[in-house]
Amino acid sequence: MTTITLLIPNTQWLSSNQRLHWAPKAKRTAWIRELAWSEGRCFRPYAKPVRIVAHVGYAANGKADPANAYPTVKAAIDGLVAAGLLVEDSHEWVIGPDMRRDSVKAPKGHHTVRLEMQEVSD
Repeated sequence: MTTITLLIPNTQWLSSNQRLHWAPKAKRTAWIRELAWSEGRCFRPYAKPVRIVAHVGYAANGKADPANAYPTVKAAIDGLVAAGLLVEDSHEWVIGPDMRRDSVKAPKGHHTVRLEMQEVSD
């Protein structure tokens, strides 16, 4: 299993509930992709399909909907593909991501995304 944790400032966070203009959204997406790319380069590439569980960390203890973090997680997975860690992110190579709330709080002013990837056995 490979675990990659991304620390993302609130100023770079993407949520399904945001209504951002395309330009700032594109900048945030590129920033998250580059962050994941830099982290993903450090690991052995997968040659088989993987299952991904995305644990989303919040700074507050209130209610949260981890599925709203999908735009951030999608950008991160795209960065891992660009890094060569994943072959591609199609349904043939990736099961998930299964979105969950992380039990570990993120630092104030940030969110975390902890991606757990495990090769799927035949």
